[in-house]
Amino acid sequence: MVWALVQSRSADLGAIVGTTATLAFLSNVTAGNLIVAAFTRGSNVDVVTGVADTPVNTYSRASSGWQVDANASQGLWVYYAGNINGGPCAVAFTFTFGNADYNAMAIHEYSGGAAAPFDVGSGQFDSTGSTATD
Repeated sequence: MVWALVQSRSADLGAIVGTTATLAFLSNVTAGNLIVAAFTRGSNVDVVTGVADTPVNTYSRASSGWQVDANASQGLWVYYAGNINGGPCAVAFTFTFGNADYNAMAIHEYSGGAAAPFDVGSGQFDSTGSTATD
């Protein structure tokens, strides 16, 4: 089956006081589909300790938190849930520290994705602060 984007939502959440960030889809998600959720924040010492949503889906990590910008101390985490339960859906990331000035989330629902669509991943960060692109 061919994958297709069903809906997507992202938000610049600004400063967060606390240890949870939440973003909801505008329409119900469909049972059996795939959700991919990403969270980034202005901290490279935080650790995401959990991802949950309102239909109670199980999330797996597609990436570890890694510093993607050495000068700005920016961390990124990507998770996915396959073969999801349907209904209204708000995704919440929980992390170890509060009070980061920059936080953003993106959530995406796909149809046609397998129950376990992720097989391998890698991460990289630039420790030199270079502005070069690969």
